[in-house]
Amino acid sequence: PNLTNVELPANLAQLYRGNFENCTKLKSITLPEALTHIGDDAFVNCGIAELYIPKNVFGIAYNAFHDSNIQKLTVDPANPYMWSDGNCIMDNRSNKGDVMVALKTAVIPASAKNIGGSAFYDCNGLTSIDIPANINAVKSYAFLYCRDLTEVSLHVGLAELQSGAFTQCTNLKDIRFDGTTAQWNAIV
Repeated sequence: PNLTNVELPANLAQLYRGNFENCTKLKSITLPEALTHIGDDAFVNCGIAELYIPKNVFGIAYNAFHDSNIQKLTVDPANPYMWSDGNCIMDNRSNKGDVMVALKTAVIPASAKNIGGSAFYDCNGLTSIDIPANINAVKSYAFLYCRDLTEVSLHVGLAELQSGAFTQCTNLKDIRFDGTTAQWNAIV
């Protein structure tokens, strides 16, 4: 599609699967305050560079932004369900502090506690990631289909590396851990 600018109805509550998929020329979109959910593949392969998430959004599908050109994600500070930091969307509910969704330009913030399942799903262009010492767990499929990922740095403080965390990271060659062998063996 040749969409370049989108103005959505003020009462729109949900974006559905693939609403803006392959809208590579899309440069501007304003999400309405009534929006509560962003669905699967909503912005896959989309051209927008920045996206502002309104205060009433409480659900974002893990793959809503995969393979997109979005460089900056910002959540309204009044949103009680999530916040943004370092191009990561952080959970403010039961999994408080988990990275829910992240972009290929993400820097995992100091406020993060865990990297949630599929948080970096299909982040094409993500070539390396430093998982800081404040991260307690990397959950299953956290980096699923990150085919460009070649290098991961892990630090002492990581207690859990769930199965499948790096599934289908077909170019992953180096995982570095800055602790001892005993500390590595203690990670479950």
